[in-house]
Amino acid sequence: MLNLLKKFKNNLTTGELSFPKNLPYKDAEFIVCGSLFKTYKAKRAKDNKEVIIKLPIKKN
Repeated sequence: MLNLLKKFKNNLTTGELSFPKNLPYKDAEFIVCGSLFKTYKAKRAKDNKEVIIKLPIKKN
């Protein structure tokens, strides 16, 4: 349960990676920035399986 609340290790050189704190991912790494989504590779905390996460880019 504790590693659900751990902050993400952040391998980004530009920008901040901020997921909601309750998402069970760790070791997130930035892959691609498209026009609509930023894509990250991360590991799921419960089973250490690699997953791809797409986050919409917020327009100001």
